[in-house]
Amino acid sequence: MSVVQVAEGERLTAVVLTNPWVRYEFSVAARNAIGLSERTGRAADGTSAVCVTPSTAPRRNPAGVCTRLAGPHQLIIVWEVSRLL
Repeated sequence: MSVVQVAEGERLTAVVLTNPWVRYEFSVAARNAIGLSERTGRAADGTSAVCVTPSTAPRRNPAGVCTRLAGPHQLIIVWEVSRLL
């Protein structure tokens, strides 16, 4: 998924809403009277512009939990993953 946020004028910051357990990669391009710059994938200090958000506590119990014995020492547990955006 790609999200484009345009900052008008001389604005140097942008607020991005994030979700837990997600790896985000950021890039920046500039436009002026001459044209559009290359997109950068690096932070100002030269490190990769990647942000990994921390985990959070679950908001609800898992749904559709099912168990199955697969052998004398093996229990398989399956549940539905809920997406919260």
